[in-house]
Order: sequence, then C-alpha cells, then structure tokens
Amino acid sequence: KANLEQRLVEIQAQYQAQLFSLVQLAGGLEGELASVRESALQQSRDYQVLLSTKVQLEREISTYKALLEGAGEVTVTMLKTPEVKLLPSAAG
Repeated sequence: KANLEQRLVEIQAQYQAQLFSLVQLAGGLEGELASVRESALQQSRDYQVLLSTKVQLEREISTYKALLEGAGEVTVTMLKTPEVKLLPSAAG
C-alpha cells in the first residue's frame, strides 16, 4: 500500500509539472494573440485612413477632370471636400 501511495504522489507531481507547463504555454499564447489582435486593429485603422484619403483624392480628380473638360460650372458641393492632411513621406 505504501508503494502505491508513493507512486500516486509521484504521478500527481508529474501532472502538476505538466499543468504548470501548459499554463505557462497558454499565457504565452494569450500574449501573442493580444499582440496579433492589436496589430490587426492598427492595420485596420491605417487602411481606413488610406481609404478615406483615396476617396477624397478621387473626388478632387473628378472635379478637376470636369473643369478641364469644360463640363460647365462646378457646383459648390463638388468643391467642398474635407482637407486632406498628408504626412511627409519617409522617402523624403
């Protein structure tokens, strides 16, 4: 009986060690997941800014094309586009 109890204690210790290892692994994976999630959110925000800029530029191009083609008077609403603040390019 003492031998079986000793074996039980050893097995419990092994399981505790494995559990600790798995908890550590899960914690690391949770950290990585949070990092990936934040990166994806930042990419989404960057994409929305770029898309907004693209739409504004397309409106301006359309307005200039209409002016160049002499399509008549440009309405005030076509000229009212939100200001686009461009960041300095990294290439210089």
